[in-house]
Amino acid sequence: MSIRLKGFSLSEILVVVGLIGVVAALTLPNLNNDAEEKKVIAALRKIYPELATAYDEIVAEHGKPVDWNMPNNASKIDMTTKMAEYLKEKLPVKKDCGFNSGCFPSNDQNNIDTYGGMYKMVLKDGSALAIEILSKSAMLTKIANHESLHPQDNEQYCDGAMGRIKADVNGSTGDNLHGYDVFEFQMCYGNGFVADGDNPEGPMTDPTWATAWALKAGNRDYLKCPDDLNWNSKRTCK
Repeated sequence: MSIRLKGFSLSEILVVVGLIGVVAALTLPNLNNDAEEKKVIAALRKIYPELATAYDEIVAEHGKPVDWNMPNNASKIDMTTKMAEYLKEKLPVKKDCGFNSGCFPSNDQNNIDTYGGMYKMVLKDGSALAIEILSKSAMLTKIANHESLHPQDNEQYCDGAMGRIKADVNGSTGDNLHGYDVFEFQMCYGNGFVADGDNPEGPMTDPTWATAWALKAGNRDYLKCPDDLNWNSKRTCK
């Protein structure tokens, strides 16, 4: 007695292949996004201690920016130039753009590259930095009022802002947008070098200033479900 084996017809095979294609089309973008997010978070967690250490060493050697031997009428450009000089002694700089463009990506969505008020450089790992130190008079006002650079209530963690550093952690690749791969840090008179949004007792920060969230929670879920997140109870959309 012979046994006849029934195989799949061509139409059935095409249906299965089509379903596999649909599933792949739905899942691959998410996998790519997850991989990109992990890469960005890893780069952020690498550059943060590097910048914090460099700043701490500068303060140990020269004092806080407001205490530098600079005239009381020292401008923002004067103070920023001095900070850039100190940072270049501490960090592995690959390209120095000064206050000109050419260090941040041309598709930078926040126009950092064309903003003449920040000193810009590229490090050897490809990350880009933009540095801005307040004028001495502005620093004195911020310190006297215990103010952050930003007016949001949930950002009063910075006790007397003296300046900031924006870091595009993946340089010319990626979205080149705040909260995606561009993150900000503040230099504060009372509590040193801090990540923007570092206020564990407050609500979820605005995604524009979500550096602390990305560092501590290890995700960018503030871009997906910001209203459902909380520092103390829920740090992921899942």
